[in-house]
Amino acid sequence: MKSIEYIQKEVALIGEALCGESKPAYLFSVASSPTHSGAPHIEIAGDEYHFVVTERGSEFERRKTKDVDDILYWLVEGDVGDLARSCELKNRVEAQDSRRLWFQKELELLNAVNRGWAKRKEAEQKQVLNEHPFRDSI
Repeated sequence: MKSIEYIQKEVALIGEALCGESKPAYLFSVASSPTHSGAPHIEIAGDEYHFVVTERGSEFERRKTKDVDDILYWLVEGDVGDLARSCELKNRVEAQDSRRLWFQKELELLNAVNRGWAKRKEAEQKQVLNEHPFRDSI
C-alpha cells in the first residue's frame, strides 16, 4: 500500500508534466483531510484508499479501492477534466456540442500521462454518449 505522500507526489508530478509552470495552484494537489470546498481529499482506512468529496460539512461522495492506480486515476481525471473544459471554453466552436472538444482534450491529456487511463476515460465517455448523444446546432 502506497502512502498519501506518495500519491500527493505522483499527482503533483503529473500536473507538472501536463501544465509546467502554468499549473493552477488548485489543480493536481491532493488534500489528506476535508477542505469542505467540494474538492476531493483522500484517506487510507485499513487496506483501502478512500476518495472523498465534502462541501460545507457534508459528504457528497466516497469511492473506495485497494488499487493505487484507481485513486490516482480518480484524482487526475478530475483535474484533467477542468483543464479540458477550460480549453473548450477558450476555443468554443459555435453550433457544436461543447463536449466534442472537451472529451477530445481529456483523452489527449490522459493519453500523455497513462494510455490505460485514456482508454478508461474513453469507455466512460462512450457510455455518456450512448445515453446523451452529441447535439450540435443547439
